[in-house]
Amino acid sequence: MTFRPNDHIIYNDAFKMIVEAINYSFFAETNGGYPAGYQTVAKDLELVARDFVNYTHKVNRYEAGVLIYNVLDIPIARKADNEDGFVLMDGVYDTTSPRMTLRMLHDKSQTQE
Repeated sequence: MTFRPNDHIIYNDAFKMIVEAINYSFFAETNGGYPAGYQTVAKDLELVARDFVNYTHKVNRYEAGVLIYNVLDIPIARKADNEDGFVLMDGVYDTTSPRMTLRMLHDKSQTQE
């Protein structure tokens, strides 16, 4: 892999980075992997509209900001303790996992300084 910080990214790449950041890659891989599985997860998480089809479009700064904003309150997934699957840290189905999102992680890091 080559790091090119000045290159543009396309939606497929942005979806992969975001889905990986919140540990939903398991769901994307079971839905077909890259790029189709990540497209499905992005739509399921409502990062983009259900009828979104422009996957190879270059993401501009505004669009990147919208994607990041849309993912802030989605519960992060974590590997299940005694299973092969994942647990959504939504505080609903697994009382041992309190609700945790990227926004909450950021807010927590701000209060610890």
